Amino acid sequence: MIPKIVITGCGHSGTRWVSGALQRAGFDARHETAAGIRGIRWEDGGEIEVSWLAAGALDSLPPDVWVIHLVRHPLAVATTFRRRNFFALDDFYNRFIRERLGTLGECPELDYWNRWNALVEDYDLAELMRVEEIGTEFLQRVGRYLGRDPLVHGVPPRPAPKPRFTPADLQCRDLRATVRRSALYGYTLEG
Repeated sequence: MIPKIVITGCGHSGTRWVSGALQRAGFDARHETAAGIRGIRWEDGGEIEVSWLAAGALDSLPPDVWVIHLVRHPLAVATTFRRRNFFALDDFYNRFIRERLGTLGECPELDYWNRWNALVEDYDLAELMRVEEIGTEFLQRVGRYLGRDPLVHGVPPRPAPKPRFTPADLQCRDLRATVRRSALYGYTLEG
């Protein structure tokens, strides 16, 4: 089945948590099934596909699919990647990212956050949504779009925020692109 809703953004923006919240509400939400490690096969999806891997393939969707661009604070995303030493790995995910973005800059975590989110911005039909905004109203909107009410009207608690690295911790000299994109999404790099 081609999904009716696709939720995407950069990795570690909350796609797994959102998928779980939608499943708990009774929706057929799948995490990285149609857009996953085996490639993009929209017909393998449920009614909702939640996957950061979908970002580069949105143009292949029918125009009536509701695309949601999920974002999370850039320093929270960068901290998760840095703690896992993610960009030092040579695995499927890094090859997938490099195929789409090429070489990342001096601060790969924030460069990835900027450039991967830009892939979704390039798809004009995507609706921006911050992970912090996912709640009862979101579940009700999904229900209206799919033609049925959610089974529950709340979302599970989000994981407790961990301390974030600062731009100085990440040793990033040029933050202009991150500051601009962060402001578009309602985030600041202070604090």
